[in-house]
Amino acid sequence: MEENIHTQVLNSFTGDEVVTNIIDSTVKHSSNVIALEADLEKFKVCLNEYQEQPHLLDPFLEGYVSRLLSIVKDKETPKSAFHQSFKYLYFISKVRGYKSVMRLFSHEVADLEVIMKMLSDQSITDFESWETRYILLLWLAIVCMIPFDMSRLDGKIKDENQLIVNRVINTAKAFLGVSDKSRDAAAYLLSRFLTRPDLKGSKIGDFINWSLECLKFSNVTTMTGVNAITGALTTLALIFKHGRRDELLDFAPLVLDTIEECKINEVQNTLVRKISIKVVQRVGLIFLKPRVTSWRYSRGTRSLTENLTASATNKESNKQDLINNTDESNQDPESEDFDIPEEVETVIGILLVALEDTDTIVRWSAAKGIGRITGRLPLELADEVVEAMHSCFFYREQDCAWHGGCLALAELGRRGLLLPKHLPEVVPIILQALLYDERRGSYSVGSHVRDSACYVCWSFARAYHPNQIKPFVQKIANALLTVTVFDREVNCRRAASAAFQENVGRQGMFAHGIDILTKADYFAVGNRHHCFTQLSVFIGGFEEYTQTLVDHLSIIKVSHWDSAIRELTSHGLFHLTKTDPTYIEEKVLPRLLEHTLSTDVCAKHGGLLALGEVLHSLHIVHCQEKQEGYKIGHQTIEHIKKLLVDMEKGKELRGYGGEMLRKGCCKLIEKMALSNISVDESEVLDACWRIITTTIPHTELPVQGYALEALPSFCQQYVHGSSYFDQDKLLNELLIQLKSNLKFNRMGFAKAIGTLPTFMLKTMLKEVLQGLMECALVENVDSVDAGPFAESRREAVHSMLKVIQTTGVDDKSQLSDVLDCLFQCTDDYTIDSRGDVGAWVREQAMSSIVQIVCHFNKTHDEYFKMHNTHVKILKVVFQQLCEKIDRVRVKAGQLLYQLLYFKKDMGALPCIEQLREILSKSKEETINWAVPNEAFAIIEKLLSIKPYQYSLILGISISAGGITESLARHATDCVLNFLGENQESIEEMDRISEHFLNILKTHNKNDRVIVPLLKLLERLFSSGCFDVYLDSDTDSLSDFPQKLLTLVKEECKGCGDIKKLLVVVNIFCCLVQFEGEVRTKSLQHLFMFLCHKYPRVRRVTAEQLYTTFLTYDDIVCEDEQENVMNILTDVSWDQNIEMVRPERNKLCEIFGLPIPKLKKVTKQSSATPVKKDELDSYKDLVSRLQGY
Repeated sequence: MEENIHTQVLNSFTGDEVVTNIIDSTVKHSSNVIALEADLEKFKVCLNEYQEQPHLLDPFLEGYVSRLLSIVKDKETPKSAFHQSFKYLYFISKVRGYKSVMRLFSHEVADLEVIMKMLSDQSITDFESWETRYILLLWLAIVCMIPFDMSRLDGKIKDENQLIVNRVINTAKAFLGVSDKSRDAAAYLLSRFLTRPDLKGSKIGDFINWSLECLKFSNVTTMTGVNAITGALTTLALIFKHGRRDELLDFAPLVLDTIEECKINEVQNTLVRKISIKVVQRVGLIFLKPRVTSWRYSRGTRSLTENLTASATNKESNKQDLINNTDESNQDPESEDFDIPEEVETVIGILLVALEDTDTIVRWSAAKGIGRITGRLPLELADEVVEAMHSCFFYREQDCAWHGGCLALAELGRRGLLLPKHLPEVVPIILQALLYDERRGSYSVGSHVRDSACYVCWSFARAYHPNQIKPFVQKIANALLTVTVFDREVNCRRAASAAFQENVGRQGMFAHGIDILTKADYFAVGNRHHCFTQLSVFIGGFEEYTQTLVDHLSIIKVSHWDSAIRELTSHGLFHLTKTDPTYIEEKVLPRLLEHTLSTDVCAKHGGLLALGEVLHSLHIVHCQEKQEGYKIGHQTIEHIKKLLVDMEKGKELRGYGGEMLRKGCCKLIEKMALSNISVDESEVLDACWRIITTTIPHTELPVQGYALEALPSFCQQYVHGSSYFDQDKLLNELLIQLKSNLKFNRMGFAKAIGTLPTFMLKTMLKEVLQGLMECALVENVDSVDAGPFAESRREAVHSMLKVIQTTGVDDKSQLSDVLDCLFQCTDDYTIDSRGDVGAWVREQAMSSIVQIVCHFNKTHDEYFKMHNTHVKILKVVFQQLCEKIDRVRVKAGQLLYQLLYFKKDMGALPCIEQLREILSKSKEETINWAVPNEAFAIIEKLLSIKPYQYSLILGISISAGGITESLARHATDCVLNFLGENQESIEEMDRISEHFLNILKTHNKNDRVIVPLLKLLERLFSSGCFDVYLDSDTDSLSDFPQKLLTLVKEECKGCGDIKKLLVVVNIFCCLVQFEGEVRTKSLQHLFMFLCHKYPRVRRVTAEQLYTTFLTYDDIVCEDEQENVMNILTDVSWDQNIEMVRPERNKLCEIFGLPIPKLKKVTKQSSATPVKKDELDSYKDLVSRLQGY
């Protein structure tokens, strides 16, 4: 896991040249919008890498900022370059932080008027240039901090509105109500400007009153009102942060009263609530003088080395003295004697309520506020705050309250405000929070609570001396490790691991801390399965943690709402049993038995799974300890038997949660069998058999899987040598289901037969193989329903392989039948609404044949040679290697390499050395068969191997005529390149042409093959690949054009498929170029298509003829060429056939061809007229519309 994590630490900024060039070209590219956008993207990409290490930009920032400011100050700068520069500045400030960047802005008095002029020219409603307004406001904020009295800049101006102070304030106010980032910059500007020493008391009061009016009169239900409130509150928060206490103290009560009166904390907008809490806490801080409380807990000096070695015993007394000095007995009572305003209680009340807010950011802000304010309170009031926070952890409180309370406790502990005397009260609450998980229907809440509880443990480790934490060390360690390995959420596991690591380092008293940390680090806890099955076993090996982990699984996790966690819990208990089998047997087994009787489906399911795993693990442990006579307790066995019978009879497996209970029962039956638990009662045996056999055909595949895992174990333990069960009868029950009309019955029982043990298969091997072969062949399924049964055929093929491998077939006739069946399955091209579902069968059939050949190579090698099995399977694999589906090509490529290299001596295989040369072992990992250009580049080389040409061309033809453009292009190029290299070889051309003809003959009327093949032939004709047959003096012995014409003529007889007919038209047009009988017959067929019943066929035929006559100008004599072309173009071939037939006949006369005659329609027998279905007219309409 850790090896797959890639981290990158940068040492310096390497994009200086790129960034400088982009900035310098800003004005140059100002007239090119596309160039500006490209530059901005490059700029972002260059700086984005430094988001986590922005300090690396510091040496270059001043140069970038000065360059950009010089551009914006230049009055000749185009508007587009002006705004582009501010976008660059914004992105720099985003990466490095606005406080670091704004210090680099020029801040001279002369800049003030320049910036004000630029801001006045900006439009608030221009949403494309908000970066400009944002940076200008930040720039104005740094300029307004110049150490000069602002009134000096006004000169003799008497108009109040024109005074520089009022202009700045009014300008900033205008931006407080916007929704973009410039609102934050305006708030920062006002907070800095209004808190200037020269504006003391003159403007800040007016602005606070204006802000409070905004809060009172703004409508919180509108976006405009929310924006106004957000801007006002943000500014108030910053003013109370940056302003002097003596100046703001008079305004603090008014602000607090207004916030309470307007009920800002109840507004739906999260950001408004968060900022209001920030204002409240800062107002509260104004009421209290800044001070460092004398009662605050201070840990003193800290040494990681001392914590880990625990060798500095001579310093213990000094440390104890330090702790005693921090106790409340050492406080100076006079330092705590000061008045606390009544408003502080209101502030704390608001913050405590905000700890229960529905949004995390509000709770987090409130927690920090409580920490800050408590740090200025006397000890008595601080203790009251801590006690008040306990209300967040009542059992009736929601998860939000628990989360907020944990955050507040962490803040108090981190600041030293939670004294050690509170730890006995707080630690139990934190231990509860670490396991908080409130179930709500089919899900639960609480991950954020557990995460915050880990944060509390982390902060306590840094805050307290080890002696203060010592009484709680074992409990905290157990709780943290439980969360580390067993929490459902990865963020909680990692948070607990970090908290445990911090405690080990800071406290130094966690047992086996370093050993555990080396295993349960950040990366290791990222995999949940690894945590439950491996890390838990390692940690459970330490006796301090064993029982805690086991108890957590057997009490809490076994009834978890998530079924995946319950399954992992059972696996965890299986592995943990060996750490303390006695405790498991005495304490855990009774708990699990209670869970199996629960009315809660989740608890019952978890109990069944865990019970089975624990029984099996106990059996393994006692067998390893050679306690052969060991048996599970009699009461436990009887409880399990009764449970299974009652659940099967009570129909619990059929109602709500039946799927989960079926999985649990099947797992329990499997583990009972593996544990050698004796079952003699017929009632129990029948119940178990019925549970398994009724679960096998379940519609959910995971549920099926549990039954299929239980079946072989059950048969081996309770059927083998049984006097009660007749194994042949049971097997017949399974075989009958292979002929079921239900999809899942066939699929499930086909899988089941493949899992059966040898003793059951041996006695009826012939019947088993026969049943699987019948199930595997598509011929045994109604063609209409062949698609839904594709999965059952695939599973039957797979089971045939498993049965043969299990029994080791000696009868060669049976092996021959199986191989014949598998070869038939490789030609399964069933299609349904899901697509080519037959591909599943083909993949499995190919794989099964190869596995059989490899498995029985030594014992049946002569048989395979005699029947040419290797060549047959190679041909099948080569065909699938050229198929359209990427997954099939990948599988075929893997099997091809397996066949070529599973043994060194493959002398019986034709051209083996040539194949191994093309497909060398070194290329196996580098060839990506799923990528068409890579796959067909190899296939092009394989085409030169004659014994496999037919199979390769068959596969290529289907891919080349497919609808996927890239696949069709690469497949066609493969053939074109090969034929181009062999144009001068008449023998090779004849061989390839003969393969095309054989495919047409073999797959006659099979549109899946014929249509793409004809498309490929059309492209080959168009590319001139068959021009060798144009020369009458050629030495070719093949009459390819004439034979192709005959076969294509047969294909189009009685055809009503528009797409196929159009492809046939194209082929006839290609054949027109060949003189003699081929041209004459091709033209006859094309002229017949001009009067086809489908208008679209007539129209396309005319278009193709026109193109053909233009391409081959020797077809039409010069005198009639214009007349022919006019007929083809001027006639509307979509109109009624009777209208176009005379024009077609004219063409026949021009070319001297006989005019086609209509077939005589035979008179129907004078029978009673049958009433026509009303839908027939609709069907006829659809069929006719198809032709347009």
